[in-house]
Amino acid sequence: MLNPREGMLEILRAAYPEVVLNDEVAYFGEVASLYSALACSALFWPRLIEIDGAVFVALHGDDEFELANRFRSLVNKEGIHPHTSIWREWISTFNKFEIVHLFNHWSGPQNIMGPAAEALGKVLVQTWSARLRECYPTRTFEVELILDDGEESTRIVVRQLSE
Repeated sequence: MLNPREGMLEILRAAYPEVVLNDEVAYFGEVASLYSALACSALFWPRLIEIDGAVFVALHGDDEFELANRFRSLVNKEGIHPHTSIWREWISTFNKFEIVHLFNHWSGPQNIMGPAAEALGKVLVQTWSARLRECYPTRTFEVELILDDGEESTRIVVRQLSE
């Protein structure tokens, strides 16, 4: 299992050099607000949307309408049959999230964004896996963290392995 705390303290120290703490857990009380935590809660425990048996992580707002239109039109246009391996692969293309691009507000040191995205990704893999298990206990999902490969930045891909 991935260790989500690995390197987190060093990243937080670099991002907030004015804050001197010896435990990464204490940082939220010093650098975040109730409102920023509330805004991020949907990232850690996301809304899930099911469309025609396909499960999607909803992170962009108005997801249900947008996903339903895009997914159904692609399935109909390409003639992809539900519950096949290619259908599952298409679902994962809608469930791929480059971590740095989840945010429109980029502040702090740019040179540690890669390690910060990786550390956050490790946490999200665990929380999203738990969320999917809670909402769909009879289905199987894979939540994978894929590191920056030069073509795409560090990202999470959710694959629906069973219906």
